Formats: sequence, C-alpha cells, structure tokens
Amino acid sequence: MSDGMVTALAELIHNLYPGEQPVPLHRPTLDEDDQQAVADCVASTFISSAGPEIQAFEEAIAGFCGSAYAIAAVNGTAALHLALHCCGVKPGDLVLTQSLTFAATGHAILQAGASPVYIDITLPDAGMDPEALAYFLDTECSPGYDGLIHKASGRRVSACIPMHSFGTPARITQIAHLCEQWGLTLIEDAAEALGSFISGRHCGTFGRCGVLSFNGNKIMSTGAGGMVLCDDPALARHLKHVSTTAKVADEFEFFHDEPGFNYRLPNLNASLGLSQFRKLPSFIAAKARVAGMYQSFFADLGYPLVHNPEAQSNHWLNTVLVTDATEKQALLQGLKAQGIMARPAWTPLHHLPHLQSPVSTSLPVTDEVYNRAVSLPSSVPADAIRGSLTV
Repeated sequence: MSDGMVTALAELIHNLYPGEQPVPLHRPTLDEDDQQAVADCVASTFISSAGPEIQAFEEAIAGFCGSAYAIAAVNGTAALHLALHCCGVKPGDLVLTQSLTFAATGHAILQAGASPVYIDITLPDAGMDPEALAYFLDTECSPGYDGLIHKASGRRVSACIPMHSFGTPARITQIAHLCEQWGLTLIEDAAEALGSFISGRHCGTFGRCGVLSFNGNKIMSTGAGGMVLCDDPALARHLKHVSTTAKVADEFEFFHDEPGFNYRLPNLNASLGLSQFRKLPSFIAAKARVAGMYQSFFADLGYPLVHNPEAQSNHWLNTVLVTDATEKQALLQGLKAQGIMARPAWTPLHHLPHLQSPVSTSLPVTDEVYNRAVSLPSSVPADAIRGSLTV
C-alpha cells in the first residue's frame, strides 16, 4: 500500500471521526441518558449483584437474540468459564477452539482445567473452518463410553468453541451440524457479535450456550460485563445458581450446595446496559455506514475485508487483509503517524507459551490472517448519536 493510499485512508478516517485526536480504535458511545440511568441506580442503593435492572437487562438481551434465557456475568471471560463449567467440561478434557481469538477464550479453557486444541480458520470470515473441524474429528477422534475421545491421547473431547471474529459470523450452521453429529457440546464465543445474524438467527444461539461481552470497547457497553445465552431451563437455573456462589435461597441461612463463583453482573452495570441497549439499533445502523465506506475504499484498491457474504454482521471491527506482514506493519505505522489508532489481530494462541496445545494441528490460514490483518477505527461516529459523550 503506497504512502498516497495510506494518506487517503487517513483522510477518510478523519472525516468519519472529525476532531478526535488521536482517533481511537473503538470507543464507547455514552450520552446523558446513560448518565441518568446510572445515577438513578446509585440513588436506589441497589448497586451490587441484586436489583431489578439485572433481570430486566437479561430479558432484553434474551429477547433481542431470540434466546430463551440470558444469564448476566461480570465479564465475557467469566461468562465463558461459567458456560464451560456448567456444560460439564472437566479437568483433563480437550476443548476444540480456534487460535485466532482473544486470549480470554484460551484462558477460560484453562480455568476449567481443560486444554485447548486449535482448529484452523477459513476466509473470508476468519472463523473456524468446518472442513478442518470435520477432518480433525474424522481422523483424530472416536466415540467412547464417556463421550468423544481423542485417539492418540485417550483424553475426552468435551466441547467446541468457535469464535465470531471481529463480529463477523463464522460458518456456524456447518459447525453446529458437525457438533451434533459427533455428540460434541457447542459453546459459541460471540463476545464481539451482539447484533450479528446468520440464517436468520443471532450468533450465540446455535449451540448449547453462547457468550456475549459488554466490555467498554464492544458495540454497547456495561463498563464490564458478559452474558450466557441458552434455551435449556435446567441449564439456565444452574448457570445462575453457580454464578451466585451456589448459595441456596433461604431467608436467613448461608448454605452453598456446590462449588460456585462470584460472577453475577452488578445492578449498577446492568442499569448502564439497559440504557445502552435502547440505542443498539442506532449503533448497528451507524456502524453499517462506516463499514460501507471502508468497503468502497478498499474495493477500489483490491484489498479484501474480513466478512461473511451470507450473514448480517454488526461490523464491530472493520478489518482489512493487506498483502503480508511487512505491509501490515507499514500501514499500522503510517496510520499512527497521522494520529489514528489501528491494531493487528490478536497474537494467535498457539504462539503464546502458556496456551500451547498438547495436540499438534496445522494452522496455515490462522498464521496468514495474523500476518495480514489490520483492524481500523470502527466506533459509532459522534454525529450519528445526538448528544453523545465520548469517554
């Protein structure tokens, strides 16, 4: 990419986000309604893990996503660990996932006492490759008395966690079919995909569980927060019970009937989430406009964006694939010099010492995408939301 092209891209970005210096990668969009919602919650004194806003927020997200239940958690990592635990992942198990993901995906697997096994991804969506998954299951696994077994190690393969990269839906219908065929628990990492749909269904609703994140850099925020989506009432009750330290309801006694976690989202965060949720459609629409401008710019240059042509994305992070690692670094440095924050994709988990897999797999597309991907500023433009406050 020539210096002139970088300058033209910088001009486009500065026009999208005038007056922002530097232009952030993705900032929250907050307004006076959000401030008032939090102030009202503070005045109510219900600021911790009990309060009406928590249930209202869970019901709002469940309804939007088309899920029967939603269980709020303190963050997306905790939500993913909670899902793994309540879905029966045990210490010593293997969990299939992708290496191109935020480290929290791998960390939640480790928290559950399991080990990751990395399946390669595919383009143009940068999500788990169903063909690579099918090959691994066909060649490396066999049914056993306690579920699916990895033949070489004898370890149980208990779950599969594909991730919807940058908010772009993965080929989840094919992945879900394979998991059903092999009796493998599907847990979707939809942390970045609130507002993304494929085949008429919201990401995070194809498996036994799906996990969302409401971190400060997500499409809408609770400051910190996460959510587990599911349709099974017994599982939903267990998720909520374990997330509240497994305390048995009683007027007086503190009795805990199993190991639990202090993972419930505080009411204070839920109050912000409810206010943010009311603006979610406008956030999605504004981000689609930003994505359209990037798509037009890069189409003229011949550079592809991460996308799924068969899906509806929330366009959380618009990510372009340049030619190679050298061009990636040049683009990152060129934008930085012009006051624009961009970033590479996450370092693939198989390159992190503490997240090495005990099972070797081939990951050529994962490494290719890491060497080529640059995520560009993708916030909701300030002029799209009247009265917005940037923090």
